[in-house]
Amino acid sequence: MYDRLTQLIGKQFSYLGCDWLLIEIMPELDSLVLRRLGQHNEVQANQHGSPNRFCKETLTLKISNPDNQGYSEELTILLSGIMKTP
Repeated sequence: MYDRLTQLIGKQFSYLGCDWLLIEIMPELDSLVLRRLGQHNEVQANQHGSPNRFCKETLTLKISNPDNQGYSEELTILLSGIMKTP
């Protein structure tokens, strides 16, 4: 399952009304990481909680559903929004 998803790294998706780029698959956490595309930045805090720098918003989604018998609902929605790239 993870090998198939790894092939999608670098692909763009429309999810929750925004455009996202798949940047990482984390099999050990059964999760994937998306980075929001566009001009939307958020303030990232340092280890002491102080605002440190601007960075792109990221989103982590679970890959498997709770009983590990298939993809999570979130991932199914994400995959339905894959964007065609030229």
